[in-house]
Order: sequence, then C-alpha cells, then structure tokens
Amino acid sequence: MPKISVILPVYNVEKYLERCIKSITEQSLQDIEIILATDGPDECDKICEKYAQKDERIKIIFHPKGYGKGFNEGLKIARGKYIAIVETDDWIDKTMFEKLFDEAEKTGADFVKCGFYKAFDDETKNFCELFDEYPNKVEMKENSKFFASQPSLWCGIYKTKFLIDNNIKMIEERMPFIDVHFHYLTCALAKNIQLIHKPLYFYYQDNPNQSVKSVSAKNMIKADKIAYEELSKRKIPEEYKEGVLYALLGHLYWCYKTLKHNDDKKAFWIDAKEFIETIDFQDVKFKYFTHQMFDFYKALKKGSYLAFDIKKALKTNIFSLKNTFDKKYKVLTILGIKIKLKRKNK
Repeated sequence: MPKISVILPVYNVEKYLERCIKSITEQSLQDIEIILATDGPDECDKICEKYAQKDERIKIIFHPKGYGKGFNEGLKIARGKYIAIVETDDWIDKTMFEKLFDEAEKTGADFVKCGFYKAFDDETKNFCELFDEYPNKVEMKENSKFFASQPSLWCGIYKTKFLIDNNIKMIEERMPFIDVHFHYLTCALAKNIQLIHKPLYFYYQDNPNQSVKSVSAKNMIKADKIAYEELSKRKIPEEYKEGVLYALLGHLYWCYKTLKHNDDKKAFWIDAKEFIETIDFQDVKFKYFTHQMFDFYKALKKGSYLAFDIKKALKTNIFSLKNTFDKKYKVLTILGIKIKLKRKNK
C-alpha cells in the first residue's frame, strides 16, 4: 500500500503540467502513487503518457469529463492510506508530503493541511497564507469559523478510510467552487483535524485560464446550495451552525464583490436572496460577521443591490481600511483621500 495517492485533475494546463508533475515525482517521500486524470487537450495527454512511461508509480485516467469526476474516479482506484489532490498549474515543496504524512501518522488525523504561497511569475509579489489564527489541532466546536477558511483542498492529505466511510466525494456536475462542498463536508465530519503552520504549497495566480476568472453569475452559488443541503441532511452539530453560516454568507459576499456589471449583479442578487430565505438564521449571533458582511446580509433579506452598493460606496469613501491584493500594504481612505500604509509581510 502506498503511503499517499496523489490525484491530479488535468485540463488545459500544458504550459504548467511538467512543473507540477516533477514537483511530485521528486518528493522526499517516494512511497506514493500518482493518478493523472486528464481531460486533455492532446498535449496534456502526451505529457501524462511521457511521465507514465518513465515512472511506474503513475497511472492515467483518460478523459473522465470533469474535475469532480476525475477526482472520484481516482479515489475509486487509489491504494494509498491517504489521498492528496494537486492542482496541475501549481507545484509543491519537495518535503510537503513527507511532513504531512508524518503529522497524520503522529496525530491520527482525518486530515492534515499546511500553509501555502500565493505564487506569481514576479516572485516579489508572493505571499503566504498559514491558517495561523487556528491552533495546530482544530476543534471545530470551538473553531467553527474554520469553515470559512480557504478551502485549499490541494495543501492537505485526507485519510482514505475517512473519505470512504463518510461517503465524501466531489460534485461531478460542472460548476464553479466545487471545492467549497468538499471543504464543508470534511470539516464537519472529521474528528481530528491538524494544521502545519508552514507554507509548503505554491498556489499559482498567473494562469489566465483559471476557472475562477470566468465564472458566470448564474452559476456562482450552485455548489453552496448543494453543500448546505448536504450538511442539513447529515445533521451536523448545532455548535457548527454559526461557522457554517458565516462561511456561506462570506462566500456569497465575496462572489458579489467580484461582479462588475449591473446585469450580473441583479441576476446574482435574486439567486442569493432566494437561497438565504431557505436558511434558518434563528439563534445565530453573527459573532464572526464584519460590518460589511452584516450589511450585505440585511440588504439581501430586505433591500436591493443598488441600495447596498450606494451605502457601501458612501462608507468606503468616508472611512475604510483595506489590504492591497499582495497584502504588503493597507490602504486607509478618509473622505476620499487614500493613504498607503506599509505593513509587515506574514
């Protein structure tokens, strides 16, 4: 039995695929199985075949027809004690799997995650995310806010038995943010979650074909709806409710902020409003919510997106303090005047 089965859904990443595969075949932990689930195009298929001929640890699943299907088909044939998933335009530190495996074995974790770099072609823009507001062992009843952490399925390993026993799979229908569904289920059902507060994964940001960069407003929250319905069916502990709803509303708010055109905003607003009307917010204390998120929630319940945008614009231009994208600076806005404040990098 290999220690880890690594599943790589492949699609339209011919420029980056070899970098990714090399970072896995050259791991310090060599007792691994590598499953390439390739949906093409031909150049990607050829790269997969080339590496499979050189390395007997590599298996290929040809044209599973989707990211979720690729993962699920890989899980069916995986022989490893743990499962990992790596995005094929990314790459990983040479010691990542060794460190994750050692931590999982030492602690008996259902899953272990490490920190990651947001990586750019211009390396001076790189910065890391460490989950450092959480302890090494995450007790979800005390830290239900962890539901709202970056899903980042790719910077962890999951015990295969845990996934199979709990029937945790990827959504197979093509839609954005299927990682949200997987993240919520694993967090809700795991009894032992461990974190390594070191960045060992490189999450590449400069691929123009990333699916998150071309998401339709109509499809933005399909995965959230499926995830919430699934959690409701599985009757997760009441103590998780605050964190789950914070995560759901936070993701809706993030999605809304990415929209530029009024038609998209209107379509999204109608969909999001209908969704939250199906959710029971009774007894929710909103203890994790920022002012902006709470304003967004109240507006969805009874207001229009135009009223929300106007109110937000007024607040932002009177006084606000925001991170820049690279998190090297904070931008303070007072009465429309912007002041850039340098901050220490993580």
